[in-house]
Amino acid sequence: MSEKFYPSRGKVVVKRIDTGGEKENEYGIIYTEKDKDLYIKGHVLSIGLPEFSSNGNVIETGFVEGDTVLYDRRSVVDWAGFHIIPQDSVIGIITE
Repeated sequence: MSEKFYPSRGKVVVKRIDTGGEKENEYGIIYTEKDKDLYIKGHVLSIGLPEFSSNGNVIETGFVEGDTVLYDRRSVVDWAGFHIIPQDSVIGIITE
């Protein structure tokens, strides 16, 4: 039996996209990006049930499974290499 993970209400599972690690500046100096960057790029793997506003209306997400998104690093819970974040931590959708 294979297992599938579904996030709880208001949560999203995202797989981080590796942006390359090492970079080179205009002077030829090779450096590694610091982990303190504020935003992370990733693919949405699974979306939990929607949240409700204080008056009972459903808060819909503007993204779907498979979208590439930018999300806030400060809200990440790392589980087995996947990031679990609140739906409102998604900053925007990236179209390539």
